[in-house]
Amino acid sequence: MPKESWLDQKDEGTEEKIRRAYVKMKKRTMAREKLRKRGNAEWNPELNENVLVKKQPISDAVRGITPKILHLFQGPYRISKILGYSAYELRDDQGKLTGEFNKKQLKQYKEEIHSQAEEVETPARADC
Repeated sequence: MPKESWLDQKDEGTEEKIRRAYVKMKKRTMAREKLRKRGNAEWNPELNENVLVKKQPISDAVRGITPKILHLFQGPYRISKILGYSAYELRDDQGKLTGEFNKKQLKQYKEEIHSQAEEVETPARADC
């Protein structure tokens, strides 16, 4: 179906043009909202909750370590103090201060997932 030319649009009323422009703007707004809602925006960490911290792994050529094979998140750490809207103070299991981190660097620690991973045993090798 060919697009309407400006001559055809000239006949339609101003209210119809405004309505079509509004519908078009609404579609674009919804598309932006869809892209914007990512990550942990709805998650609000609480005091004494376990979290994982995103670290910047450093490669070591001498030992043959590359960041690709290192874990991206470390932890779990416990939130000891809420410093602001999105800033948290973390401590490890021994109570040692780990540092202050932004919410974007934190990930919710799901204990049931990590406990299941520990229960999986590697099969024993049969010596022949």
